[in-house]
Amino acid sequence: DVNALGTGDVTDNATLMLNTGGDFTNNIGGTGRVEKSGDDALTLSGSNTYTGGTLISGGTLVANDVNALGTGDITDNATLALNAVGDFDNAISGSGKVEKSGDDALTLSGSNTYTGGTLISSGTLVASNVEALGTGDVTDNATLELNTSGTFDNAISGSGQVVKSGDKMLTLSGANSYSGGTLISDGTLVASNVESLGTGDVTNNATLELNTGGDFTNNISGSGQVVKSGDDALALSGANSYTGGTLISSGTLVATNVDALGSGDV
Repeated sequence: DVNALGTGDVTDNATLMLNTGGDFTNNIGGTGRVEKSGDDALTLSGSNTYTGGTLISGGTLVANDVNALGTGDITDNATLALNAVGDFDNAISGSGKVEKSGDDALTLSGSNTYTGGTLISSGTLVASNVEALGTGDVTDNATLELNTSGTFDNAISGSGQVVKSGDKMLTLSGANSYSGGTLISDGTLVASNVESLGTGDVTNNATLELNTGGDFTNNISGSGQVVKSGDDALALSGANSYTGGTLISSGTLVATNVDALGSGDV
């Protein structure tokens, strides 16, 4: 029962197993571990300080506070739902799924290895590490903000938007299908697959580098520059309105629309 431990604080220096649903509001401290079992959804809403880690073996564990799961690592073999604001820096591993809910912006900053995928149902999920979202697919139905460098190769689908922030260079290499568009607010976003930016429009206010071949049909607007790199031939077929100019550094760039290269210099 969610009320089984009364209303006071819990000092866990061994293992606290929670096989119940509901809202567990007791604060949890100590050196021990918390285990979530059973099929129910359980919410931890306290600002907890336990250090022994968290195991989710069944059901859904909801964290309503960025500190709800203490300071230890998380092994997620079911569902971890994050309905919180701030920086969630616990390392997440396991075969389970991570869900981002709630209207707030939440940052995942760890180098995570969970394999069950990520669902963004509302708000903004910020990845400040290229490995923050583990190795599974991402279903983005709200906003995924990528403030990191490196190569992000998770497949991205859903109705949501992808935002590239930060002054670093980030590569999207997957054949992605998200439809909510792409915003490049800073740095360089490299598309190494003609489908990397999904099916929506691209607002480029920094640098969009296209290192791929094929037909890039997304419309491009914004104040930023488009760079064509790589040896392949790439066609731009949209009626584009970006103003930052176009740089062809290698390969062939084909304009199949008189407005394909925007209004800037080439």
